[in-house]
Amino acid sequence: MKRKRRAFDVDFDKGLVCAGRIPDSGKLSRAWRALAPIVRHAVSTHLCIAEVYNGGFEQYFWNSTGALAPEAVEGFQAFGMPDVARLVETAMKTLPKGYSRIRAERQEQVDSRNSNAKQVVRLGKLDDSFYRLVPPSRDHAWRHAMNEAARKYRRR
Repeated sequence: MKRKRRAFDVDFDKGLVCAGRIPDSGKLSRAWRALAPIVRHAVSTHLCIAEVYNGGFEQYFWNSTGALAPEAVEGFQAFGMPDVARLVETAMKTLPKGYSRIRAERQEQVDSRNSNAKQVVRLGKLDDSFYRLVPPSRDHAWRHAMNEAARKYRRR
């Protein structure tokens, strides 16, 4: 018997689709903005974790999903993970000209920062801190917080 998908699961998938369609301009779509805040929080924090674990903050800011860094900060705050939110904000501040939603601008800044050895070491330390705060286990704080949020969403 096939289990019926619940609203949160369906909306989470819609959010992933919207996030996958972020244009290089960083302009977030009407469909993304129409999602419930809890869904945007879940998707943006999920993508942040996935990107940072795959290649660190450098990869996160290089890829299109880096356009969602401010939403990831909001999401980590909403999920009761203020230390992770502050860490992501700190990583955003390592971009020499400040964070930008525009992918080409972030990529240029990542490239220019890579020529500065101190900045590379600093970002590596931020990656390490992130890995400590969001351990790669099935029951870490983010998964628990997201599941709690999903339960509340489903009760609506």
